Amino acid sequence: IKALIAAEDEHFYENNFGFEFDSFVRAYIQAKLKTMRTFKKATPWGTSTITQQVAKLFISHLDESGHGLVSITIDRKFRELRLAAALRKMYSPNEILEVYLNHCVASDYGLIGIKDISEGLLGKNLNELSDAECIYLARMVKWGSNLHSKIAHQCRIDMPRMGEALGWSPEYKRTVLNVIDNIKFTKPNQIVTNSGHLVDLANEFWLKYLKKNDLKKNKKIDKEMDIINPNSLIRKKG
Repeated sequence: IKALIAAEDEHFYENNFGFEFDSFVRAYIQAKLKTMRTFKKATPWGTSTITQQVAKLFISHLDESGHGLVSITIDRKFRELRLAAALRKMYSPNEILEVYLNHCVASDYGLIGIKDISEGLLGKNLNELSDAECIYLARMVKWGSNLHSKIAHQCRIDMPRMGEALGWSPEYKRTVLNVIDNIKFTKPNQIVTNSGHLVDLANEFWLKYLKKNDLKKNKKIDKEMDIINPNSLIRKKG
């Protein structure tokens, strides 16, 4: 938690607004400049606070494929900011953080929440994690998937802030980063069936149904709705 807050939202406990006003203004100006430069409408893009990410959870919706969506508009961003401010008035930082850690952090195989990710990818309970594994999970939140090379690189970028918050020496920080480079992962148990041919037939029928109802709109949806793929959304979520 210390590493997460140091890297993701260092003012989390003190910021009673729920959002960083300066960051929002900077992102808005950058979007306007990009629109003028490319003649294509750009939307503000920047780092959200932990409270904003929890707020976004409550204004997202599931599309026909079961995929969580949130609109990319200025109006949606203002809704998110207002809700973030309301959350900070109604709930304590630790209550907001609890929702974030249990519902806003996701990874492969449909794993949601730090506890399930730890058990599914590392085969450990939270109290069994090493310092390196804690740091790794703290930066996985940026990607929503177990992209080892990118997460390890992000750990190196954020280690000065995280290490300072944890009181680590330069030597120990280097040790932790070296361990992160060699972390080993497990795979959640997959369903084993004696009726693979029926799964294949069901998959073909399902994909034709999606196409007929115009639900196969892009390659990402195709991949997410493929029953045969054990890491697809439909296999993960049902």
